[in-house]
Order: sequence, then C-alpha cells, then structure tokens
Amino acid sequence: MYNDKEKTVKKKKNTKKGRRFFFLPLKDSERVLSNTEKKYFKILNSELIINILLIALGIILCFANFSFNIILGIIFIIYGLIKIWAFKYRNDINLYSISIIYGLISIIIGIITMFANVNVMIGLWFILLVIENLELVIRLKKVEEKSWNFVLMCSVLTLFIGILIMVNPFNNLSVDQVIGIFLTLYGVLCSTKIFMLKNRSYNFM
Repeated sequence: MYNDKEKTVKKKKNTKKGRRFFFLPLKDSERVLSNTEKKYFKILNSELIINILLIALGIILCFANFSFNIILGIIFIIYGLIKIWAFKYRNDINLYSISIIYGLISIIIGIITMFANVNVMIGLWFILLVIENLELVIRLKKVEEKSWNFVLMCSVLTLFIGILIMVNPFNNLSVDQVIGIFLTLYGVLCSTKIFMLKNRSYNFM
C-alpha cells in the first residue's frame, strides 16, 4: 500500500497475534516507526486536535446558546488545510492521493458555514467525511486490514448523525443542543478511530 522502501524491519514482538487487538496500545520498545508512519502520525494528531475542538464546542453548546457559526466555520477550514497539507505526502502515503479535493471542499463549506444555515452545512460536511472514510475503507479492505469494518461503522454513524442534524427531529431540544450533542458524539467516535488507526498502522504501512 505504501512505498516499499519505507517498510522498515519491525521487531519480533509485532506478531500477528498482537495485531488482532484494534485498540491495544504498543509500547515504544515493541515497535519501530518508519518515516512514513511518523508522517502519518503527524497528520492523525492534527485531525485529533480537530476532534477535540469539536467535542469542546459540542459540550459548550449543550449548556449555552450562542452564535457559533464563525467558530465552526474556522474548524472546518482548519480541517481542510490539514487535508491539503496531507496531500504533500501523497507519494509516500497514498491514502492522501486526493485529499486536496476533500481539503478544498471542507474550506468552501467552512466559509459558507460562517454565513449560512449551520444545520445544512454541518450535514454536508459530515457527508464529505463519509465519502472520505469510505475511500479509506476500500483501501484498508484491499490490503486485508481487518480494521476496515470499524471505519465502515464510523462512516455509517457519521452519515446518520449528519442526517439527524439536518432534519432535527427532536422538538424538545433546541437546535444548539442537538448540534452540541452530535458534535460531541462525532468527536468521540472519530477520536477512537484515529487511535485505532495509529495502533494498527504497522499492518498497512
């Protein structure tokens, strides 16, 4: 899946038995990071920061009503910039071979979010993430990396969350509370996915 030159020799403790566990963290002494993995981790860590910001914003919205269009728009724009930055590594990490497209669309959605209907724009952003995750599912499944099914589950839940935010069927909750709850859920879900990908990266790097 990646450049063969970047596939460095792993230590003996990286056995197939240990690879069954998606979230079991490996000690530094149990693995050796390739240059490609180091680049990949930088990108994942940047995405993790975005998720933490969404969780924080979501929790605040659950308890306070305020105009958050600009804040959310900036978060979308930052995410887009991360994807454009990741595109720089496309020769080493083909997961990001078209990430510039996701990045540009995310930036456009972020700019519009500052001035338009927040529910619709969040829904569109989530749909963009679903498409991105489905591409990841295909790539992971192609190399027989078992964690593809978890990423697929994340995609389905993200789509579900996006639709609920756009429709807002909860009459007893304010729009801000609905968005806050689902932003928090999404942030937790995708943070879990990132930790899983970091822990499983030696399987597909």
